[in-house]
Amino acid sequence: MASDGSDVTDAKCVLCGEQPHCLATHFDLCFEAHCPTSRPVVRVPLQVSRIVEVPWLGSYRIPAPAASLFSASLSVPDRLACLCASQHWNNFLNDDHDWDDCAYSQWRAFLKTATGLPDGSCGCGLSDPRTITSVSPKIKAVGLWQMRALDTITIELNNFSGINLLVDIRGVADGEGARAPVLPHVTISHLKNIYWKLEGIPHDQQRIIHKRSKQLLHEVAPLGAYTWEAFACRQFLHLDVTLQTGTRCGLQGFGGRRLAVPIEWRCRGHTISSRSWRAWQPLD
Repeated sequence: MASDGSDVTDAKCVLCGEQPHCLATHFDLCFEAHCPTSRPVVRVPLQVSRIVEVPWLGSYRIPAPAASLFSASLSVPDRLACLCASQHWNNFLNDDHDWDDCAYSQWRAFLKTATGLPDGSCGCGLSDPRTITSVSPKIKAVGLWQMRALDTITIELNNFSGINLLVDIRGVADGEGARAPVLPHVTISHLKNIYWKLEGIPHDQQRIIHKRSKQLLHEVAPLGAYTWEAFACRQFLHLDVTLQTGTRCGLQGFGGRRLAVPIEWRCRGHTISSRSWRAWQPLD
C-alpha cells in the first residue's frame, strides 16, 4: 500500500505541472482556476489560402498561362482527338469554360463571313451561343464547327399534307476534290425555292419551322445561323413547311435575286416527277 501512496504523491497535475500531496483535491481546484474561462476567446481569422491550382498533364505541371494559351490554340477536331488520346488529356482539356470559349470563337468566325443576318431593326435576332444553357458547352462548340465545315447534309421537309421530302445538299467539288461548306451558303430563300420547284407553292406562302416552333423568318439568312445545334452529332436536319400567315421581316435585305453559290441539290422519295429531281442540279 505504501508503494501505491508514493505513486499518487509523485504524480504531476496535467494542468499546471505541480506535484500536489493530494492529486484529486488539487485537480478539482486547478480545473476551476484554469479551465472555465471568464472571458470570451478571441477568434483568429482564417488566412486566405495561398494554394494556387496548377493544371497537370499526367505527372507534368504546366503553368496556368501556358495551359490557357495551348487550350485556346486547339481547333475543335484537335481538341476532340486529344480527349480520346488518354485520360490525362481528357482531364486537362475537358473543361466547360474552355469549351464555351471555343464555341464563341467559332461563332465569331461565322459572323465575320456570314451575310444576310438580321440586324435587329425588325425585332429579330440570333441567340449568342454563350446564352444557351440547354446545350452543353462541348456540344455547342462541336455543333458550330460542324455547321461551318459540313459539305453534305440531308434535310427532311415535312409539309401539312404529311408528305416527307428528303433533300440532299452538298458543296460543288473544286479542282482538288474539296467541296464548299453547305450551311454558311444555303439560305432560307434557297430552301423555299427548292420547295417551290417540288410542290409548286410560292415563296410568300411558305413558312419554314425548325424544332416545331422556331420560325426561320429571314430570306437571306444562312440556314446554319438558325440550326447549328442540330449538327453536333449528325448531318440530318428536320424542318416543317406550313402555309404563311404573313410577315414582312422575312424579306429584310432580300432584293428578289439569289446569288449563285457553289452548292447543288437533289430530292429523294418525291412521288411527283421523282426522276427529274433525283439528279444533282445547281442551287439557285
